[in-house]
Amino acid sequence: MNPTHWLYPVNAATDALVQTLVGPERLTLDSLRRADLERPVTWSLVSGYKVMNPGDVLWVYFARPDQVVAAVGQVERVLTSDVGHRVVLAWGKALTQTLLANPVPLAALGRAPRTVRRADAATVEVLRSWVAEQPATVGA
Repeated sequence: MNPTHWLYPVNAATDALVQTLVGPERLTLDSLRRADLERPVTWSLVSGYKVMNPGDVLWVYFARPDQVVAAVGQVERVLTSDVGHRVVLAWGKALTQTLLANPVPLAALGRAPRTVRRADAATVEVLRSWVAEQPATVGA
């Protein structure tokens, strides 16, 4: 079964954190560059949690001012409870480092995701094409 590809937008108000050498930090392009990409992260979900599955691919879209996809990982688990829903994400380390060096711009995506959503076939093709020359793959 092919994994579903998701877009996960983050901005200044997002509660997504990454683990850096100095401790947890709010996810930004700068903190991601310092992040320990060997350590999975657990992020909140307000949508998608009923249909997201382990093995799905999650592309991280950084909203204004960056407006780029600059990270990717694979869903390890989806956690649901009465107090909220979360996803455990294992970074695609090599591919994320490549995306940090050469992120996918909003112009290539066509439209900015406003909430966690499935990537349509055209978006998946854009993302895959953007990284096609890279040796590391996630959910290819």
